[in-house]
This record gives sequence, C-alpha cells and structure tokens, in this order.
Amino acid sequence: MLLCLDVHYGDRGATATCVGFAKWTDAESVFEFVVRSSATVEPYEPGQFYKRELPHLLTALDRVPRGTDVEAVVVDAHVWLAPGKPGLGAHLYEALERSVPVVGVAKSEFHGSHAIPVVRGSSRHPLFVTAAGMDPKRAARLVRGELPENVHVQVGLAGKTPLDVIVAFFSKRAELERQLASLRRRMAPACGLWIGWQKKASGVPTDMTENVVREIALPTGLVDNKVCAIDETWSGLRLVIRLENRS
Repeated sequence: MLLCLDVHYGDRGATATCVGFAKWTDAESVFEFVVRSSATVEPYEPGQFYKRELPHLLTALDRVPRGTDVEAVVVDAHVWLAPGKPGLGAHLYEALERSVPVVGVAKSEFHGSHAIPVVRGSSRHPLFVTAAGMDPKRAARLVRGELPENVHVQVGLAGKTPLDVIVAFFSKRAELERQLASLRRRMAPACGLWIGWQKKASGVPTDMTENVVREIALPTGLVDNKVCAIDETWSGLRLVIRLENRS
C-alpha cells in the first residue's frame, strides 16, 4: 500500500489528509480520510518546518487500518534539505523508526538540495524527489511512472523469449481463433494472457464476449482466473496455463 499524506493548517488548527493506493500506477484510491485538529499549530521557525506538520502526519498514520502492508509514505515536502540536513520527510522516517520508506515530492527546489527533478506527463514544471529508506533514483522512477529496471515492454510477438504478461485486443472471434496458438507459444509457464474485447456499451460492432474467449481458449489447456473492465471501452479476461500443463 502507498500512503500519500499532506497537512493544511491555519489559525483554527490543522487538517491532515491520507490517501491510500494499492500501487504507484493506480489512478483510484483504496481509501481516503481526513483528520482535523483544533490544537494550536507550532509557530514557523526557519529550518524547523517539520515541527508544524509532523505531529499531524503521525496522527493521520495512526488512523490507517491495522495490518495494512505499507510499501512507502509520500509527503508533499523534502526528505532532505541538503546532504546531511533532514527535512520533514527524514524526521517522519525517524519517527516511524525507519520501518517504512518515506518519499518526498516537493513543488519547489531547496537551495543546496540533491533532489531529483521529475517531470510528469505534459507538465513543464518539475517535481523534486528525495527519499529515505529507498534509493532516490528508484523513488524518482516510481514518481515519474516508469517501469522497474527489470521490466521491459515490447509490441508484437517478435522473438522467442517466454513472456510473463501478454495483452491482446480483439474485435472479431475469427481473429482470436487465428492468433491464439501464436500467443500461447510465447507464454511463460506462469504467464497471464489478457484477452480484451469491446464492451457492448461501447457501440463498436463485435462478436466477442468473455464466454467466446472461454469457448476458444479453454479447450487449449488454458483457464481463466480474472475478468476486469480495462476502461470505458474494453473489458479483459486473464488466461493462464493449467498447472498440470506447465513445464
């Protein structure tokens, strides 16, 4: 679970927000909540910014459901202001007894910081990433939305190396019948083969449905174990090789 935290404070107290995501690439959250406090916010002190927000961040983290497996905590702040000079994120990392990595994503650069600038999407303004408990370069890749170093994407079925995940889209039953054998040959033993088709609600003419996928695929030694809505147009069914057929 990825926890994203922020604090808004004013004369009447502070409001801490926590949003939980299952994965770095998810657009929809698993849970969201706010914690409001009427306690007096610590006055601003140069170089001691963490004193204002840290108590409220910790209060929010205390509300996270017990047993949640937290991969990282992301804060709208710097983890390190400069080499050896801790920011809010570093103080949070220590307060958590270094048990969970903390990633700082700041909108402005701190003079002397070694933060990694990250530009997302079409934005012209970089975010500045620092981290504790995680390689900063890895944190920057995750914030940028890049795939891990050991993950590679290819288009088409060129090559012979077994693939761990395959995603293929079909509008016609005949196309799936013709290409399934080629897809099957590229599957690693534990590969997940996703077959996508247009939903009826999309208005696109198609003779594909999840039952059609099963009719074609199951007799070949594959079995389905998950179905999902890919987006507003496409649905998908995941197929895997039956355990007794894996080698």
